[in-house]
Amino acid sequence: NSGGGCGAGGYIRRTIKIEPNQTLQYNAKVGAGGVPDMTTNTTVNSNGKDTTAFGLTALGGGSGGLSKYDDSLLIGRAGGSGGGGAGTWNTSSSVIGGRATDPTQGNVGETGYIDANTYSRIGGGGGGAGGSGGLTGKGFGGLGIADNIMGEIKYYAGGGGAGSNYTSGNTVGGSNIGGNGGNYNSISPTNPVQNTGSGGAGCGEQLRFPTSGADGIIIIRVNKTTTGVTVNDHVKLGINSDGNFGNIGKASILNKWSLVGNVTYAEDVDTL
Repeated sequence: NSGGGCGAGGYIRRTIKIEPNQTLQYNAKVGAGGVPDMTTNTTVNSNGKDTTAFGLTALGGGSGGLSKYDDSLLIGRAGGSGGGGAGTWNTSSSVIGGRATDPTQGNVGETGYIDANTYSRIGGGGGGAGGSGGLTGKGFGGLGIADNIMGEIKYYAGGGGAGSNYTSGNTVGGSNIGGNGGNYNSISPTNPVQNTGSGGAGCGEQLRFPTSGADGIIIIRVNKTTTGVTVNDHVKLGINSDGNFGNIGKASILNKWSLVGNVTYAEDVDTL
């Protein structure tokens, strides 16, 4: 069998209006990427953890279906974007991909493929924030979302590529930030780009080493040009996974914007 690609975490972008002369303090939690079952291959892989800030919750990505002969483990799981179903030859039910729990944050995972030919089996691609799994190729991860919040176009929340039993070639993660899937015995799955909320990759039948999902990220862009409003550049930030904060220095002020990770503010600001 071949494992499904993992779904990306949910993607949220919001503008929050803050009145001047307020003292603001926010707590934020960055969710860790989902972790595959690397021991028994008999339990459901874990979904990614949720990321929270400003009363908003970006859902963790759904895990991909396991490459195991058990119908209950073959399906992709629901999440920010759904995980892909496993590729198999021996099942009494469809190996469906997981749904996006909140369709405003992501997309569905691709259904895995049932094929009696060992070397044609392939799982479904994990869903991405910009598209469902499998839209750009069989078993490929769903596209991520392009965003210029950091001052240049970058992609976030791409789906993971599925595992296959191909003897050459492999699947590609969404927007080249999701993990690339592994094949039967010559290409191992790759890790997704860290802190993009992207999905991990599925594996083939021999190289059973699927990859974990990427941790999430929180980016806060602060407009500090409004008359009478100032923003201090000393910001407490960290990108440690699953709510473990680290104070890693000052936020950098680039042009007219402050670009940061996890933040506690106690300053007068205009827009977050």
